[in-house]
Amino acid sequence: MFFNFNRFFGFQQKLDNLLKNESLTIETIFNEDDILQELKGSSSVKFADYLIQHPQEYKKMIGYIVDEITDESLDKTQRTKYPFYSSEILGQENEKLINFLFDKPEDEMYEEINNPIEDDETQLVETINKNDQLKENEEIRANLLNNLLQLLENDALIVTTAGYFAKAVNTIILKRGVCFWEHLKHNPQVISNMFKHCYLKHIVDIFDKLISLDDNYEQHNQYMNDRLALMQRLALILKGKEYSQVIVQNICELFEGQFKKAVYQYETQTQEYKKMLLQFIQQYTPSFFMSIALSTQQAVAYNVIIAQLEFLNKLAFSNEHQDQIENTEKESLKIPDIVQLYSIIIKDFSQALNQKDQFTLSFKSTDGFCITPLGECKLSLIYLINNLLSKSELQNYYSYNIFQSIINLVNQHRSNNQLHLLFEKIVLTVFSSNNEQLQKEMFQETNLITFIIQNNNEEARKNKFGFQGVLTRLSNYLHQNQSQSKQFQLVLQQMNTNWNQYMDGLDSVNKYEQEWILGVNPKQKAFQISEEVSSPNIIMPEPLVQYAYTQPSGFRKCESFENNDEDNEGKNEEEIQQEQNEQQQIEQIGTETDQKQEESNQNNNEQKDQLELDSTANIKEEIIKTQQEYVSLDEQKNEQDKENQINENVNVDNQIENNQLDQNNDGNEEIIHTQEVQVEENQKTQENSLTEQQDIQKEDKEPNPNQEELIKQDDNEQQE
Repeated sequence: MFFNFNRFFGFQQKLDNLLKNESLTIETIFNEDDILQELKGSSSVKFADYLIQHPQEYKKMIGYIVDEITDESLDKTQRTKYPFYSSEILGQENEKLINFLFDKPEDEMYEEINNPIEDDETQLVETINKNDQLKENEEIRANLLNNLLQLLENDALIVTTAGYFAKAVNTIILKRGVCFWEHLKHNPQVISNMFKHCYLKHIVDIFDKLISLDDNYEQHNQYMNDRLALMQRLALILKGKEYSQVIVQNICELFEGQFKKAVYQYETQTQEYKKMLLQFIQQYTPSFFMSIALSTQQAVAYNVIIAQLEFLNKLAFSNEHQDQIENTEKESLKIPDIVQLYSIIIKDFSQALNQKDQFTLSFKSTDGFCITPLGECKLSLIYLINNLLSKSELQNYYSYNIFQSIINLVNQHRSNNQLHLLFEKIVLTVFSSNNEQLQKEMFQETNLITFIIQNNNEEARKNKFGFQGVLTRLSNYLHQNQSQSKQFQLVLQQMNTNWNQYMDGLDSVNKYEQEWILGVNPKQKAFQISEEVSSPNIIMPEPLVQYAYTQPSGFRKCESFENNDEDNEGKNEEEIQQEQNEQQQIEQIGTETDQKQEESNQNNNEQKDQLELDSTANIKEEIIKTQQEYVSLDEQKNEQDKENQINENVNVDNQIENNQLDQNNDGNEEIIHTQEVQVEENQKTQENSLTEQQDIQKEDKEPNPNQEELIKQDDNEQQE
């Protein structure tokens, strides 16, 4: 793999060389190596100008997207490379190429053609040919968009081809959405052809872009009626194609995305767009999507109901807290009655919870148990139940069958943490509500208390079920706040089992679960180690002993004015003034003592300097003389020792040579004798040298009387 310098440095571009060829085609450009990044980046304007001047090449590029090539015998570049390059270029938001689909280019370059100067036959022929060519180019340009949309007339589409097509069309809607809508109004068969391919996610994304037009703020209020009609037609197709899971998934995701966009981008959306969504909710109510969810068992249908509820809550909240909205705008956004919309679907909750899921398959765990998964559909349903339960006007429509079905699901799926958390939220919302009828349905009509005790007592905790942590936390909350609910107290009185005995058994569990590590709560900003809860294995360090810091003399005190306000908090003004006065007095005393010490030190130093100048001059001269004498004697001794050693070594060498000659003549016995003699002589010389060195050291160690006298004099002077 080589580094492409052309992308990062200003080298000559490849397209410049290619444009010099008069017979240039789109295929020769695409066949060039590493040309795509240049066409999308630095050379995008030049390439757009080339296609505008040669619309037949533009048509060929669109043809590579539209024409589905199924013949595998053709070249791979023609089957894969050309369609990919074409979709990337059209999806790059090149304004010149997109505007060329709708607007006729300027006629500045053709002024000479319309006004010939001379009536020569050759010039007439040239002008006629150019006019014919211009007419052909204009016809090609006017039909480019139709050639692109011609793909939708096919009965079936390949997924990759639909992806290339959607990428180009979405870019066109982004830049010229209003013009594209105008083209669709004059060609209504295009939308009908798009409905045939709702099984493809890429085609449904085009509908999403047409409805929202969210990327261009100026297009928000355009074609609102047409956009609402498009959503209504999609809802009808959803009802008629319930048998197709893919179509239901794609269209419901489109509706969910529209409502979520309106919630997340509420401040930027216009009033007309919000009004359009309100009209759609009033026509296609949550009961419409509830019937689809029951028949298809798709979680996306429940998600649409949840998104509609969030949108209505956002409208209600904004109308209550936003005073800047005018009265006319408030009247135009009248929120429908939530009770009429959602009370109907609450009756179907128990049926949906007990419905057998057709798309979940059971499996065996490693322990040998057969496990059936909960499924995304029922999980979304329980999430919807929790959201609607927070509405006080809808709480009277809940029955005990809904709560009992949820408890049964929790008992069946003991490892689904999301289900357990939603179950806990539902119980807490019922307990904290002031609706006695709702609390009666939860605590008296269901077996909630017995379910908690049976699955979280001492014997059940040995099995270690997945929901025991949630049950423990829920039990502690109910026990601590039982005075808030009369219905809960009545249930405890009517039950044969002892709730207090069960809670006493949870004390050992709470000690482990509710105890902070080392007694420290990490959520607190300023935490302190509690004395009640502590670990016996850890020895805490003893507190540091406070001591008063005394400032050394000779140093100036530096005061810092940081955090003075914090230190002076809680003190009276009189106490603060007393402390300041005391500090000032201490500073004055310290400065006076420092001045006195400095004056005394200066006087002593002056007297010592005068004595030392007189006495040290004579002493230094005598010491230098003695040192020079010792050095000269040592040098003479060392030179004599070196000369003696050199002479001895010369004599030894001569003797060795003579002995070697004698040994060659006399034999081995004489050689041994001479070697012994040499060893004895060497030992003697070494002993002599050692004795001489010892004598020198003794002489050095002996003290000089003159030097001793000088040292004594120095000591006496210093004492004086």
